[in-house]
Amino acid sequence: MPGTRSSEPVPWPPAWHDRPATRYYFALGVIGVFLVLLPVLMAVSMYGEGKDATGHYLLGFSAIGALVLWLGFETRMRLRRSGARTLATAYGGDDNTSGVKVPYSIQVYVSYFLTMGAIAAFFAIAAVHTFVGTEAGSRGVGFVWSAVALLFASFVVRVATGRFARGYLLVSPSGIHQRGWTFESFLPWSGIIGISAVQTDSPDILVLASDDTPWHRRQVTRLWRQDKLPTIASDNGLDVKPAIHIEGKFLSSDPALVMELLMYYAEHPEARAELGTEAALQRARTAAFA
Repeated sequence: MPGTRSSEPVPWPPAWHDRPATRYYFALGVIGVFLVLLPVLMAVSMYGEGKDATGHYLLGFSAIGALVLWLGFETRMRLRRSGARTLATAYGGDDNTSGVKVPYSIQVYVSYFLTMGAIAAFFAIAAVHTFVGTEAGSRGVGFVWSAVALLFASFVVRVATGRFARGYLLVSPSGIHQRGWTFESFLPWSGIIGISAVQTDSPDILVLASDDTPWHRRQVTRLWRQDKLPTIASDNGLDVKPAIHIEGKFLSSDPALVMELLMYYAEHPEARAELGTEAALQRARTAAFA
């Protein structure tokens, strides 16, 4: 196996778009202008008129808009061609086995948390100001702001309790483990019948297994499901087909590299024993999948 890092990126599958769709550029431009820049300009005007409270709210709104813009950029514009530098060996899954861990993007995870937390704080402050600064008969809107604040704060609570967690893939000798943001899933190598590239709103990887494959899966939370278990009809149309759907927009590594990694070990059972060792990491770092 080569001992140096490959200088050539893993080929991008033809099924995937090689650049973000035009609509994403347009959408992010609209967000940047109307949710970030315009509120800042309006805040400057409010401060000039002595309306400091309104200016504060406009700046807070602009900050939320900037976080939404960041989240959109991370999930729609970055193709994750960052190679294998985030891969590591780790233990995990139901059997606590060792394998190659492919973490989800820390930037996406943090941007989700900050965006939801900022929205919760914004409406909580608005609720307090409403209750403190208005007469008792005019405080109905304060209860609305409180309800919105509690709704978004529930996301923060789920992050704190691990119910919404930074996801990862764990490719181990026994199979493929997936910990999404809000679910867990595992398929053994023995049942996997196909791995393919699928274009959705990101470059995705679809792993299919035969209908009789034991599929261990669990939905951790049903509120704030930024992802969910796949629901592909089985061959007889009466059940759900065992599958793992990997959304490339969430991965911290190049999705093309991850796909090659999965396909290599699916096609070479004799090499699976190296998963969880430095040899597997070296193979990924040098793209030695021939």
